[in-house]
Amino acid sequence: MQFPDSFGDFLSSPMFLISLVLVLVVVVLYFAKKKMISPADRSPIQKVKHMHSVIKKGNQPDIPVTRSRQDIITELFESKMNKIGLEPASEAGFIPVSTGDFADYMIEHGVDSETMRAILDDLPTLKRQEVFDVVEAAAEMQDANFTTREVEKAKQLALNEWKRQQRK
Repeated sequence: MQFPDSFGDFLSSPMFLISLVLVLVVVVLYFAKKKMISPADRSPIQKVKHMHSVIKKGNQPDIPVTRSRQDIITELFESKMNKIGLEPASEAGFIPVSTGDFADYMIEHGVDSETMRAILDDLPTLKRQEVFDVVEAAAEMQDANFTTREVEKAKQLALNEWKRQQRK
């Protein structure tokens, strides 16, 4: 290998030019790749660091779009339903919570469904005698129509529901 006699000869040598082109290509590719990474391609840690630096500068960060659990679950449910050839009802808007025999019995006899939902929510926190008192109070409501025998049956159903919830 010959060494060039002057600096001008060194700059015009093919080996230097090839090396310079390779270095420039590597630098351009590095910055192009870095520029191509969008905020969506960043890891969660990088996103948080970016938001932190934006806040430190006093600017308002871009708040990422989030989906609720309900949206994610609904999407998964609908995709699985579509796979097996069923189409879920979209008019309902929600899936009703199933109720037991006690709630059905009380609603059949005129107890308001919202009142019944409140009773069911409080049922696990009540004592045994309080369960009976709540049933009697619900049976005496304005729209409810219970006979003595039906109140006793409602108390038994309430007790069964209370025991079932105590086992959970």
